[in-house]
Amino acid sequence: MASETKISIPAAQVMLDALVDQMEDLTTSEIHIFTGSTNSDAATIPAGTILAHLVCAATAFGSASSASPSIATAAAIASDTVADNTGQAGCFWAGPVTTPDTMGTGFIQGSAATSGADLNFDDDMIVAGGTVAITAWTISLPTE
Repeated sequence: MASETKISIPAAQVMLDALVDQMEDLTTSEIHIFTGSTNSDAATIPAGTILAHLVCAATAFGSASSASPSIATAAAIASDTVADNTGQAGCFWAGPVTTPDTMGTGFIQGSAATSGADLNFDDDMIVAGGTVAITAWTISLPTE
């Protein structure tokens, strides 16, 4: 059955600001890049191999826009200049800075590829010891 639920633009702004504020409530948050696909929930660490981890700015996102859909744009993201492993990026998981084995609860996850994904790279083949960069990241919530 199709969903007819819609939220207003102001509600989407508040919800999106609350989501990205969770990233800023921590000392620092990271975007972890993994092989494989996302989990059924964002709180669980993906099962794939961790390829890289990039540090978000202390103020990770600006305020959500009043556009439809409402969009929050990430501030500068520090490159990982020494990728952990070699593999093809398949998904990302964003959450608190810790080691891969004790990442805690994630806030956001999505697909990763060269195009058509939630996080797109110019080259999704990551090489251990190489540099991984994200030049732009936006998160959106659909509205009416």
